[in-house]
Formats: sequence, structure tokens, C-alpha cells
Amino acid sequence: MGLMLSVDGPVGIIEPTEVGIFAAHLLSQEDTAKHNKAKYVLNGPEDVTGAQAAKMVESYIGEQVKDAKLKDVSAIEM
Repeated sequence: MGLMLSVDGPVGIIEPTEVGIFAAHLLSQEDTAKHNKAKYVLNGPEDVTGAQAAKMVESYIGEQVKDAKLKDVSAIEM
């Protein structure tokens, strides 16, 4: 498991479906030109640390997370 989050640095993570909903709202506007080359920063409702995110995954899958890689930026480097 690889996460960009650090163990104790809180970040407002966001669910991917929320990103899609935001994009759909932008694309459904009559004039989308004002969003051309615009950059948006989306954050979730509460800050979560890497350790908390790993615990959320554990509660969802019902198993302990092994070999969690935090501060993993390999996806960006590709």
C-alpha cells in the first residue's frame, strides 16, 4: 500500500467520486471557457494523517495493513 501522506502530517483527503462530481459541474456549464487551464485545489472535510488513513483501510478490509509505504510519491514520478 502506498500513500503520499506522511505518518503524522494531516491532509484533507477527498473521495475520488467528489472530484468527479466537481468536474461534472464544471463541464455542464454553458460556458466552460473560464475554466480553461484553471487549477483547483480540492480538500476533504477533515484532516487525516497517514496513520489514520491506514487504520481506515484496516477497518474496511478487516485485516492489518502490512508494508504501508507513506510519503510514497512514485505515482507522481511516473
